Amino acid sequence: MVQHARQLGIANIIEDDAVNLGQHFSADSLDAIILSCILHHIPDEKQWECLFDTCHRVLTKDGVLFIREPYPNLFFIILKWASRVKLLHHGFLKPYLSSYETEKHLLDYFLDRWQRGRWEYLSNCGFRIERDRSWWVHRITTARKVVSHPT
Repeated sequence: MVQHARQLGIANIIEDDAVNLGQHFSADSLDAIILSCILHHIPDEKQWECLFDTCHRVLTKDGVLFIREPYPNLFFIILKWASRVKLLHHGFLKPYLSSYETEKHLLDYFLDRWQRGRWEYLSNCGFRIERDRSWWVHRITTARKVVSHPT
């Protein structure tokens, strides 16, 4: 994605690990942050909290955090089952099924903790969830910065 953006002539690109977000942006400098399928690659809840604290610090007063992560809804459960059937690893299903197989160890850890704890994690880091809904095999959580939270 970074290479494609550069080919399009976009100059202001930061390529770094998400947990280093605070090194690139000052406090109260961003209106929105999108974390798309990142958290389940961070295998430690303390690092999630560190990332959320950093997001809180760099977001403006009314800043919004959008989080898109895999979620065990019905579609996800079907894909999880289908990932075990190698004959199905063809056509449009292949990337979904292969992705689950590749990330299984991360997803099993992540899904258990995020599914039951996302409200608490975000609240503890100074966010109020405004919307939390399923979409395809993901959960999209929209959280707004709570200004009175001490960072």
